[in-house]
Amino acid sequence: MSFIFRKLPPFKGKLRLAKFLFTRNIKKSKDIWIKGKYRCVYLLPNLVENVSFEIYVNGIYEQGTSDFLSNRIPPGGVFLDLGANIGAISTPLSRRRKDIRIVCVEASPRILIIWKRTWPGTGLLIFTKSIRRYFIQITMNWIFSLPMKNSERVPYPRYLRRMLKR
Repeated sequence: MSFIFRKLPPFKGKLRLAKFLFTRNIKKSKDIWIKGKYRCVYLLPNLVENVSFEIYVNGIYEQGTSDFLSNRIPPGGVFLDLGANIGAISTPLSRRRKDIRIVCVEASPRILIIWKRTWPGTGLLIFTKSIRRYFIQITMNWIFSLPMKNSERVPYPRYLRRMLKR
């Protein structure tokens, strides 16, 4: 029945109506595979969390945010998804914009397991545990590998070198 809701256009009270109709499923359901908008496939850990429930009902989380990012990220740009959760924002963005690079950062080891099941062997960069050190290393390598004139090149700042050695 949830696929019927995903086919319906947005309307005021849609989530509330779905919560009423799916009350039993909300508490019991775990690890649900959903086909959402833009041919996105999601693994929802549960339906108690608002993000998962909105994807379950609408097929996408925050359609307006997805549209905004899709239209505003420049061609060949990079999208940094801090606190990526289950990929509610980055998943549709990766389907809509093949030309951009997406970097997802998530601290929860449980969510990392979901990411590995949802995106096996993809080019998405996902970070968990020791995020600070590795994220800074990769980000700085990317920034310093950008095409620059020799006069614009600068070495790593000292404080970053110290942080990376920890």
